[in-house]
Amino acid sequence: MENKTKSNLLVKALYIHIPFCDHICIYCDFYKMIGSPTKQDKYVDYLVKEIDLRKEYLSSIETIYVGGGTPSNLSINNIKKLFDKLSEYIDLSKLKEFTFECNPNDVSIELLNTLKSYYVNRISLGVQSFNNDKLTFLRRNHTKDIAINAIRLIKEVGFSKISCDLIYGLDFDSVDLIKKDLDTLINENVTHISCYTLIIEDKTILNHFIHFDYKPLSDDKEAEIFGFVNDYLRKFGYNHYEVSNYALPTHESIHNLHYWDLDEYIGIGANASGFIYHTHYTNINNLDKYYEGIDKMNLCYKEENTLTKSEEMDEYLMVGFRKLEGISKNIFKNRFNCDIIKEYPNIINLINQGYLEETKENIKIREDYIYLMDNILLKIFN
Repeated sequence: MENKTKSNLLVKALYIHIPFCDHICIYCDFYKMIGSPTKQDKYVDYLVKEIDLRKEYLSSIETIYVGGGTPSNLSINNIKKLFDKLSEYIDLSKLKEFTFECNPNDVSIELLNTLKSYYVNRISLGVQSFNNDKLTFLRRNHTKDIAINAIRLIKEVGFSKISCDLIYGLDFDSVDLIKKDLDTLINENVTHISCYTLIIEDKTILNHFIHFDYKPLSDDKEAEIFGFVNDYLRKFGYNHYEVSNYALPTHESIHNLHYWDLDEYIGIGANASGFIYHTHYTNINNLDKYYEGIDKMNLCYKEENTLTKSEEMDEYLMVGFRKLEGISKNIFKNRFNCDIIKEYPNIINLINQGYLEETKENIKIREDYIYLMDNILLKIFN
């Protein structure tokens, strides 16, 4: 992949993975670890080296997302070191969006002022809930008050774009509990809300609980909460623009839209993923091997898969139908030189059955059925 010609390559988005946390939540299956200061220093040194190796892809970057793990777990010096290196290849002041993930416990004047000085313009805050009992069960290390104070401090420092995550799907979740969480975010004028259904992944503490006395929320109850969230946030001006994401006007995540439009993007860091030259890659999720590959200037991948035209069309549908606006028929035709309905004739059946909706420009999943997206995609492809 590194030896291919760069002609006509337009990489719009950069993701940087920080795998360090100060504790492990029971539901998280992202690549993460408890990292000592020495381990974090070394990792950032190698991030800087990988950025140098990837520099040819950085001239057209429009958005940066620093995620994890917990990026706010880094020291101020390491954040500066990382952003100073980015500044060598990217004019950070001209980015359309620059997002940094924070844990509520880490939010401080010093951190926020540092981020602001490097033109970070969007904070993603891992709240998950404002219910202290739920936070304790999830093993989050903040409380309701800490999260609210973090939101207020972020606004006080001058960040207008704030995204907060909420999770539902625990056996004691209810419409009333989610309503209280949403009311808190609405009252704090949070501009973007990601409201996720809890997925119990194999390599998590929560999956271990299932073998004992924990039972996840029923599918019917999850569907009820999903419908409530859609209707309730709409009343307060939030646009439901992706399966789990809601935004006030002009506050949609530009970076994530690059993913859902299947634009080309670069991933930097251990276990970070990218998509260039029709090829998906994921960096190795082993720090020693990650460092070894960088030292040898021969990056080590956990996965590398070049898509055929047919596979790329399938993936374009899989990510594109996540958006409530769906897929543009003209953009699909221009990109793949074919007609979407001719390529996927089952779309007509799904339109007739009421699952899909066709407009002059787009084909989309009806909002009432967007939570059944995976099943609808199976019907499209079969």
